[in-house]
Amino acid sequence: MSLYGVMGEELDLAINSLGETNIPVERDMYGQVVIKIPVVNKKHYTMYLELFNGLLWFHTDIHEWTATIKTSFIKDLDMLQHLLEIPLVAMSRVSNKKLIKFGESIGFKYKRDVLGKDNHMYVIYSRSK
Repeated sequence: MSLYGVMGEELDLAINSLGETNIPVERDMYGQVVIKIPVVNKKHYTMYLELFNGLLWFHTDIHEWTATIKTSFIKDLDMLQHLLEIPLVAMSRVSNKKLIKFGESIGFKYKRDVLGKDNHMYVIYSRSK
């Protein structure tokens, strides 16, 4: 049985029975469970992976950003990429130019635009070795 097959209250009960996991469990705007697994946890940033629709989606929280931190971030991202040996994908609203510029600066490459269920345009990027 997949997690996607268990919905609503049953899933909440299952997650709650695990106790404190420090894994962010959220729901998206459609009520679907989003589980982002922290895979690199540093003082200045955290990198997460989310398995969705057969792809590994990359997320990050940045707490502080300098040229030195960027170098460390890219080194960690390269190591993560080396260990996974598959492309990472990321998505942003087309209007979020700052996030798109950030993604490009750390090696993500444009793949395509998509129209979301919320009628906003999104861009999908990919990063591989």
